[in-house]
Amino acid sequence: AWQVSGTPADSVTVGLRRYAPRRVSMIAAGVNPGPNVGRNILHSGTVMAAMMGFLRGLPSVAVSLASLDERYLPSAARAGAEVAARLLESGRPLLLNVNAPAGEYEALAGFATTRMGDTTMERLVDDVDERGVTRRRLVWRDDVEPEPGTDVAAVMAGMVAVTPLHNDLTMHGQMDAARALLP
Repeated sequence: AWQVSGTPADSVTVGLRRYAPRRVSMIAAGVNPGPNVGRNILHSGTVMAAMMGFLRGLPSVAVSLASLDERYLPSAARAGAEVAARLLESGRPLLLNVNAPAGEYEALAGFATTRMGDTTMERLVDDVDERGVTRRRLVWRDDVEPEPGTDVAAVMAGMVAVTPLHNDLTMHGQMDAARALLP
């Protein structure tokens, strides 16, 4: 066993460069409690760990339970494993972000291919205890009106959201506007 002082992405990078005894077939990151849907994808250690495999041409899967209720981690793991097995079998070097809703596997409403939603699913709540100590935590928002076809909408409908991702965040349609701002 090895320990890496760094982010999940650092761990995958170091593992692939230094410790993998042979060619790695796939990167599977997670399963973790907490949604990695919508804008939350942009700060997800789980997604970035899988991204490191994708950047090296490996099929990669990030798996999350879109809930903080850890009782459903086995269900999310099973959903992620099914997607990962199919991806590996396909031979395609894709990066798939998989988010399973809270619930037993048999009760899930199915799987949906989705796009990243343009919203956040969490809000920050301050809890103050009897000693006056403030603890901050993220909680799931129920007041979101998700766009159809998004990862957020799928999870809220009880479906496993499977979102293909890539590493290019460039806003290609704004290149001329950005160029006009240069000195």
